[in-house]
Amino acid sequence: MTSIERTAYPALIVNHRTLLQHVDADGPAQQAKAKAGQLAAAVTTQAGGLPAVLRAVDGFGGFDGQYEQIEKVSAHHGDYWEVLLYGHLRKDRAVMYDFTKLVELVSTTDDTKVLDALEHARRHKLTRDFIPDTNAEGKELDVSFATKDWQKASRDKNRPGRFVRRHFEAMVFHALAEALRTGDVAVAGSEEHADWNDQLLPMNVVEAKLPAYLVEVGLVEPGEEMSYDAASFLRQLQDRLTAAAAAADAGYPDNEGLIIVSDRGFLAGRVSPCPESAAVRSPLHLVGVAFTSPWAPDRCVLAPAPR
Repeated sequence: MTSIERTAYPALIVNHRTLLQHVDADGPAQQAKAKAGQLAAAVTTQAGGLPAVLRAVDGFGGFDGQYEQIEKVSAHHGDYWEVLLYGHLRKDRAVMYDFTKLVELVSTTDDTKVLDALEHARRHKLTRDFIPDTNAEGKELDVSFATKDWQKASRDKNRPGRFVRRHFEAMVFHALAEALRTGDVAVAGSEEHADWNDQLLPMNVVEAKLPAYLVEVGLVEPGEEMSYDAASFLRQLQDRLTAAAAAADAGYPDNEGLIIVSDRGFLAGRVSPCPESAAVRSPLHLVGVAFTSPWAPDRCVLAPAPR
């Protein structure tokens, strides 16, 4: 049990026991029960006990404090870290909003969902707790860029059609940071986060450099004349993969480093390190050059395919 759980569990138990005491025993709930035959009187009595409940909640830090404790317990039980992120971002909230206002953010693809969500968050940043899930045109905001856990955290099942503002903001800024890292969103005028579309070589330059590049990465032999396009590239990768699979099959079961269980293959035993010739020099070498086990990332199973 974590320190947060050890602290939160007793607090939640004591807090809710006190709340029950205000609505049980000789409290308003029992009075309502005694007058169950008279609905109006029961409702009046129940309402009369509400201030006592509210005072008790305020004594525990208010409803926000209670919700925060419950979220912490839920997060640590279900590996549900998304509901905790806002607590870490809260002190930098103003800075992050200022940043998105000072720089020009542009999508490098046709997908603008993250930037649309950011604009929605900016539009409602002064709203206290819950914000609508529809944009300025009245259409439901598309948050399919987020994981299911994020989408769950950003909503309250008791308030359909609304986002929980603090979790929605955390979801949006988390997605924006990832989009900046991957290049899906660029910062105009930036070098580190520039639009990669502007850095692509013109097609005529690519065509002029392609023959020498194919020789350098080993896809074409020096002096070999051939037409090389996407279909040729795919066919060559498929041929190399087939050859690598055939080599592995021919060496089994004498290969002590490979054990097949059911329909899966996994590494076992001692396997010699990869030779330098198997080093991957280009993304084009990733298929058919060397197979590396995810359980032993520094071990080589298959030798490099012949060039």
